[in-house]
Amino acid sequence: MTTAPIPTAASAVPQLSQRLREGTREVHEAIEQGASFNRLIVVRIPDDDSAPKERARVEYREIYRRFLIASYGFELAIRTRLETSPAFSVALAAGYATEIDDPVARIEDDLVGLGVHDPGPFGIMTGLPEAPTLAEWVGIDYVRRGSRAGGAVIAAAVVHNLGLTRESGAGFLGMYGKDTRRVLTAMRAWIDSLPLEGADADRAVAAAVATFEATGAWHKLLEESFQ
Repeated sequence: MTTAPIPTAASAVPQLSQRLREGTREVHEAIEQGASFNRLIVVRIPDDDSAPKERARVEYREIYRRFLIASYGFELAIRTRLETSPAFSVALAAGYATEIDDPVARIEDDLVGLGVHDPGPFGIMTGLPEAPTLAEWVGIDYVRRGSRAGGAVIAAAVVHNLGLTRESGAGFLGMYGKDTRRVLTAMRAWIDSLPLEGADADRAVAAAVATFEATGAWHKLLEESFQ
């Protein structure tokens, strides 16, 4: 007579936030290494008094401008998709905490400081998946809210390279500052509290992957237009 194996932590069904992270890792890494403004935005200018330093600052300022234009199209597209979804009210009823600041408005302010008073002509990201249920809604929002972690890393480079701060030119990247980890931890805890398992979890991961893919296509389109 044989007995069934005793379940272990390793065999347990992973939480949804873990599935989202693992299911999107490959496409996420591809985007980070895709458009040049994504690769270069995290590069720090060396701390020295060499003559090329000012030229490097000028070049980095243009990289930052491109990054913000890409972020504007991304944030506006996702906000529109989520807030017009029938699942938005469901998410709120389930305890979803909206951001206390408006990332789109912060980007607009930051772009004005770079001489871009109307980012509209650059277009808005397209290709996002639909969000008819909470599962897809969560998958899409996971990509947007999760990007705040990378934003904190980028903010440090922007402060170092250009001397900008949350109060002067880096309002978008500095939205959370030292609270970034706490906010992201709360987001993951909310995701894992939702009754999304099985097919629902699969739909959430698929929506997150599709959102990353749309982001990659958006970055490629912008980079070609910047040439």
